[in-house]
This record gives sequence, C-alpha cells and structure tokens, in this order.
Amino acid sequence: QELVGQLREAARQHLAVGAPDAARRCLERALEEPPSPQVKATLLYELGCATLLSSPATTVQHLRAALDMPGLDEERRVDATYRLAAAHSHNNQLKEAALALAAEAARTAPGPGLMRLQAGAFLWEGMQAAEDDGPGRSARLARNADHLHGRDNAERALLTIRAFDAMMRGENAQLVVDLCERALVDGHPARGLGWTDAEWGFELPTLVGITYAFTDQLDRAEQLFGEAVRAFEISGWSGAHLAFAHTLLGLVHRRRGRLAEAEGFLREGLRLADRVGSGLPVHWDAACLLIDTLLARGRVKEAREIADRYAFGSPYPSAMVLPDGPCVRGRLLLAEG
Repeated sequence: QELVGQLREAARQHLAVGAPDAARRCLERALEEPPSPQVKATLLYELGCATLLSSPATTVQHLRAALDMPGLDEERRVDATYRLAAAHSHNNQLKEAALALAAEAARTAPGPGLMRLQAGAFLWEGMQAAEDDGPGRSARLARNADHLHGRDNAERALLTIRAFDAMMRGENAQLVVDLCERALVDGHPARGLGWTDAEWGFELPTLVGITYAFTDQLDRAEQLFGEAVRAFEISGWSGAHLAFAHTLLGLVHRRRGRLAEAEGFLREGLRLADRVGSGLPVHWDAACLLIDTLLARGRVKEAREIADRYAFGSPYPSAMVLPDGPCVRGRLLLAEG
C-alpha cells in the first residue's frame, strides 16, 4: 500500500506539469499492486482522469468501474460522472453521456454538484444530432438561464449552453452575443472555466467560441481558439483537445474566407486526431470542414480523397457536425456532377 501511495503521488505531480501519459503509467502500475479495496475506486477515478485526453474508451471503462463500487465521496462521484459523460461524448456516445448525468442527478442532493450535473445534461442533450424533444429542452434551458447574470461558474455554464442553443435555433444574434458576454469575465473564460480546467471541461469555452464564429464575431472567436492552442500545448495535451483547437481555428479562417490558412489548420487537426483513434467526433468535424474548404478552393478530387479516407457519409455520428455533414456531402456530390 505504501507503493500505491507513492505511485499516486507521482501521478499527481506528472499531471501538474502536463505529463498525463506518465501519470497514466504510474496509476496502471499501482492498480497491479493491487490497491486496498478502500482505495481502488479512487485509484480508478484518478486513472480515468489521466486517460481522458488520450483514450475516451479506456476512460469510460475506468470511471464506470469506479462509480460501480463503494469508496467515492459525493464530490468525487459528481466529478467522475461529469468526466464519464465527457469521455462518452468524445467516443461518439452522446445519449449515454446525457443518461449518465441524469441518473447521477437523480440521486444527488441540491447544491453546486447537482447544478453541475444538470448543466452537463443540458450540454450533451443539445449536442446530439437528433433529439426526442429538442424544442422542449430549449424551452427548459431558456427558463433556467435567461434571467442569470453570470455570478458564478454554474450560472456561466448555463449561459454558455443557452447561447449556443440560441445560435443553433437562429434567435436574434444580439441576444446570442449578450448571453456570451454574460458567460465570460472581461471577455475571457472565468477561472475554473478555462481551457484546461478540469471541473467543467474544455467544451464550454469551445461553445462560446463556436457561437461567436457563427454570429460573425470572428475576432473574438479567433482570440479564444488561439488561447486554446497555447493552453493545451503548455499543459502537454496533445490528443483530441489540441486536434479540436486546430479544427476550430480552421473554422474561423474558413468563415473569414482565408481558405489556405483554414486548410492548414484543418489538416493539422486531422493529423492530431489520427493519433488518438478513428471515427471520433473531432474526425467528423475536421473532415467536414476540410471537405467544405477544399470545395471552396475548387479542389474536388482532394475533397473526395478526404471523404473516402474518413468514411464521410451515412451513417452519420450521433453528435452534430458543424457545418452540417449531409449538406457538405451533398455539395461534394454536386461538385462531382
């Protein structure tokens, strides 16, 4: 047990200096020791935190096992469930993400933990390509968020999700931008809601940037996504997160009409995503944007090569793809005659 403790402490130090792979190796070794039953759930939780950046499927396995055994206090249960949902989403399992959050919320007492779970459920329900009752969820979200001022991170999280939802529904652009402003502090993500902050995840500042991009606040979007790349590189996050950041910068350049710059960022996003796995949401987003950009440049053959390499077509993923995947595939087919 002394060795288990030493390995866990080493893992914490590795994570603190941006070395998640080294942390993972320490925790996997501690699991072989094995740890005492009282510590095993916490160790699995820590292992899930270390693998979130590099292996969503492995993270789901570790966090699900931790939640299924005794040993996690309430605060860690909430955090493990939130991270489990994020891992499900990165693995193209958005329905499972929303269901996990809803189930844990049903057993959680009122307080900050419950608000975090509820915000996460709104997030992953809204990111699905098809919902059972999308308008109903949007109405519930508006009732929960429109009166908020962004006084704490739970309020800012709900405002962020509401802004993205309003943008997707085509509501008034000035209302959408106002919601984004309330979700930020002096134009930047609040402490605890930043790109590498573990409590809320990188998805929330990502949604603010995407919302700015599609309401033509392109300077604001480019600033946010540039901060994301720097934050991920400094923290040693070289997996799906960094791939998304390059893809999102490609989105901004595409909407500006800077097609050559957009292509460069999108190809780099795909290269980074290929190191993590295949068929992930980041592959769909980057491939979709790259095909769209190549078509805009008149390079139909290269667009077809990307579509074939990444199986860009039906069946589409459970997560929404921006821009709309079937529409971009339709543009490709039209360009091919």
